[in-house]
Amino acid sequence: MIVVAMRVVETSGYTRWRARTVSDQQHGEEAEVLLLAMEQRLVSLWAAPLEETAMLRRVVQARRHELWRVSHPYRRGLALRIICFFPDEGTVCFFPDEGTVVLALMGFNKHPVGDSWYSRVAQEGQAIVDQYLREQQQAGGAP
Repeated sequence: MIVVAMRVVETSGYTRWRARTVSDQQHGEEAEVLLLAMEQRLVSLWAAPLEETAMLRRVVQARRHELWRVSHPYRRGLALRIICFFPDEGTVCFFPDEGTVVLALMGFNKHPVGDSWYSRVAQEGQAIVDQYLREQQQAGGAP
């Protein structure tokens, strides 16, 4: 199969966070531009990343599922991150089509909290992946 672009599936938590972030009075417009660029980076991938880049890095605190974070260049007052999961062929999972998929789990502005947030995101992100996989199995989507 030839994959032209990555298909991005958003969790409801990510969708809600994104809506709140872009409606923010102080940084909403700039946040929307940054998020679109970060999401475009995900869509432009041909497959799950094999190595880290400035924009794509592993969440090293995650052990059960390999989580990645997408970032943007420095902006004063904003440090947005998208946490995502690239299911591999061994993952029992159903997606709407046969294309390669990335699951956008959650997002955050790390500017006010710094790097300490990554320990929490590893726990929460892995729990979101587990929940998503369970829901797909219960819906009959998994083989």
